[in-house]
Amino acid sequence: LRDQRRPAAEAVESDTQNQLPALNQVLEDLKRLACTEDGIEDPYFLCGDFNAASHLDYADSGDTVSWPTSYACINAGLVDTYAEKNPSHLGAWREGRFDAPGITWSCLPNEEPKGIFDRIDFVYANRSRLDSVASSETIDGKTAGCNPWPSDHRAVLSVVSIKV
Repeated sequence: LRDQRRPAAEAVESDTQNQLPALNQVLEDLKRLACTEDGIEDPYFLCGDFNAASHLDYADSGDTVSWPTSYACINAGLVDTYAEKNPSHLGAWREGRFDAPGITWSCLPNEEPKGIFDRIDFVYANRSRLDSVASSETIDGKTAGCNPWPSDHRAVLSVVSIKV
């Protein structure tokens, strides 16, 4: 919607109606499946292309947008591992560059002719079992050993330590 200069509220409403119901079900299922018979939560991750931005990337400089999918993940006790390790990269979409740090859509500028680049691919980990994020980076065809790259998105690779 940014390319059409439409209000962010329209995108938030669309995400709320179209993505949030299924995501909430996934979050409930993950929490249930990760709970042991002893009531202890096992480590778990939620990763993928959310096709939605994160509120963490829109949290300052007058661009505050309450993206519902990222809020749902945070409220469910998950940590955005890329944001945790790279807070200075948040909001990189403002640079308008496909190669700005953290941008996952799109790594192929010809796939986004209107120049709307953002971070929409995530690796979330449950906070209760996350000890630390050692590293988190985006990878694509420019990454050693990853050429040819099979996607128009960058992947997020996070290395974490979990509490045992």
